[in-house]
Amino acid sequence: MTRSARGPILTAGNGASCETAQPVHAAAGGPGPLPRMHRGAAPAPGRPRAAAPDRARGLLGPWRRRGAGAVEFAILAPLIALIMMGAVDLMLFMRAQVKLEATAVQVGQVVSQCDRITTPGDTADFWRLATTSLGGVAEVTSLSATTVIISGVNNVSNANRVAWQVKSKSAATSAIGAAGGAATIPGGFIVPTGQLMIVTEVSSPSQIWQLSRLLMGLGIVTPTLTARTSYLSRTSDPATVTTAPQSSSTKVCMA
Repeated sequence: MTRSARGPILTAGNGASCETAQPVHAAAGGPGPLPRMHRGAAPAPGRPRAAAPDRARGLLGPWRRRGAGAVEFAILAPLIALIMMGAVDLMLFMRAQVKLEATAVQVGQVVSQCDRITTPGDTADFWRLATTSLGGVAEVTSLSATTVIISGVNNVSNANRVAWQVKSKSAATSAIGAAGGAATIPGGFIVPTGQLMIVTEVSSPSQIWQLSRLLMGLGIVTPTLTARTSYLSRTSDPATVTTAPQSSSTKVCMA
């Protein structure tokens, strides 16, 4: 081992040497120069650590994730709202269709039990019954409202014929035919001879949102909700209701 002015020099087993980190004081008693830093020595007090930026990034990480989530929500929220609105509109569309079908059933059952029918006496009650059955989905008495058409169909020479027809709106058109003409019954059904079939049609222009039309493949066409029921007359003598309803304000069927 040899000595130098800075302090003892230690000799390692492999012949390498290193100086000690002991400070050397000046002759005047003041502090000497800072010790030389060697490999493996701790950093001097007061110096910034190299890991400080990483620590800052770690603290800001949760805030960055929250910001990204807010941006994603802002992008997806309008799309989710549109889908929900379309689903609600479809639900209302289906509800209106169910109401129309129930109305056609109720009105058809009532008319099929009538021995005689008067208009506007009985027919006015038919329209009121339809309005009540619809339950606020649509009105029957206004010009832009739901249309109710009731037809009596009989057999003439083994062919269906519209014996009579009443409408809630005079301009409405029946899908089975006009009074006095041939009747087209779905499925090719022929009314038995001597019988009368009561066909009730209920239709309403739907108010479907444009997005819902696209989801249902309807495009820009405004669909019309329709429902139809057919009942054979339940009276003991169907011939009594084969003729057209009598023009009278007196109620006979709905009395």
